[in-house]
Amino acid sequence: MTPGPTNVSARVRAATGLPVVNHMDPQFFKVLRDVSAGIRYVFQTRNQYSLAITGSGTCAMETGICNLLERGDTFLVLVHGLWGERVALMGRKRGYKVIELKINRLGDVFDLKQIEEAVIQHKPQLLYVCHGDSSVGTLQPLDNIGNICHRNGCLLLVDAVVSLCSAPINTDRLEIDCIYCGAQKALSGPPGVSLISLSSGAVRRIKNRKTDVDSYYMDINWLAKAWGLDDDNNHQFIYHYTPAIPLMYGLREALAIVAEDGLYNTIERHGKCSLFVQKHITSLGLKFLVEKPEYRLPTILAVVVPNDIDGNEVVKHLSDFYNITIAGGLGPTAGKIWRIGFLGVNANDKSVVVKHLSDFYNITIAGGLGPTAGKIWRIGFLGVNANDKSVGVDGRCGGNHQLAFLFNYGDPRFSYPSITKINKACDINLNDLKDDLVKAVEKEYPGKKQVSKAAQVLFSSPLIPESECIKAKAPMVRTGDKQAQILNQKRFEAKDYRRFLETAFIEASRPGTRITLSQIICF
Repeated sequence: MTPGPTNVSARVRAATGLPVVNHMDPQFFKVLRDVSAGIRYVFQTRNQYSLAITGSGTCAMETGICNLLERGDTFLVLVHGLWGERVALMGRKRGYKVIELKINRLGDVFDLKQIEEAVIQHKPQLLYVCHGDSSVGTLQPLDNIGNICHRNGCLLLVDAVVSLCSAPINTDRLEIDCIYCGAQKALSGPPGVSLISLSSGAVRRIKNRKTDVDSYYMDINWLAKAWGLDDDNNHQFIYHYTPAIPLMYGLREALAIVAEDGLYNTIERHGKCSLFVQKHITSLGLKFLVEKPEYRLPTILAVVVPNDIDGNEVVKHLSDFYNITIAGGLGPTAGKIWRIGFLGVNANDKSVVVKHLSDFYNITIAGGLGPTAGKIWRIGFLGVNANDKSVGVDGRCGGNHQLAFLFNYGDPRFSYPSITKINKACDINLNDLKDDLVKAVEKEYPGKKQVSKAAQVLFSSPLIPESECIKAKAPMVRTGDKQAQILNQKRFEAKDYRRFLETAFIEASRPGTRITLSQIICF
């Protein structure tokens, strides 16, 4: 549950394992053509110069600025999070005249008037806008920014690393001159490869430079020739550098999956998931760093840590006791925010948090970056992670009851909750749950005595006292309780354990069942 990189689908993994061919082989040229077509689709553009770079999103970021600017040019950077700060640093290192326009408070975005006034005042050759800033969870509106730039002789550079495939971006309609993205976010592609697309106006700027591009590796002139995109080279493929061939295979497959599902279906899935998660986070009394919902990045939510909670201690506790890895903010936001993300192949309607127990305790979210360090958790749900079933709550139930996690079976990261603690968290008598849960397991595993017996042990027996729970913090419970000894003795395959847990919880949450689950609470 970090802002990335995401897991990849089985298809993408299989593609990266295909036999490696020579990068000057005609078979690989076909791969490049497919990737280029896919990039045009996801960016919603007809730009001829649409290609991928062997390198992270940061590499694509630097490729954009080093091609579109020359030393001494004015570079206007909108800074509403870490990524604006990073690109401004790149610009200063390269000798550009960098002007930073900063928001008044973290979590805000720029309005069109602020942007227009800055463009008119500073007369930049290039304006940088981060569409979705994962460090603070903001979504900057892009409408009419391109028009403002072009009326004032300026080009528009857009960072879509997090927003691509999760928020609408029509590159041509928005008049974007250069847009880039990493493959490892909502696209669910392999990390280490990035996408970039340049308008005809941006290409003209590059070809009419007074000085050569000061990078060989990131020179668009060379990259375009290597991809067979340059008219001046009759679209012939030339040698530039050896690309990461397996990553290109994987990127092609990830693009194909989005095309098959439909780009706007993918975006819609993220939107629905975001609204669902926001509703439940709000119901817990937590607040978002981005106050206005329309300016929240759909895939990564920045949640403000309450004043009476040490955000870093929460991160440490989850890691130490539950193997749940999250991160707090960085720098000025240290201890102030949590960034929680939902990414990759887990974002689908079958990937509920209770599907596998490991899906619950192997959760990773990220903290703030740069000015939000320690102040937010970024909650993201990108690519196939964006659905209302993979967010830690069961959206099908609609009930008001909370089901505490009743038991621990063979996992050192969980301790047994006491019946007193559970009853405080629930408004139902947990003894009423046991028969239903056991029956659900037996229904799934008819005739399997081992699983049935284990279910009865877990669901139908007294829970360990709270005092022993505190001492234990491990499945091999150090207690004389007979029940604990039985639990420690009854072990079976983890896959069976996870399957009957999944069945029990899902069965219990179905309409008509007297158990309803609205949230999983883990002690």
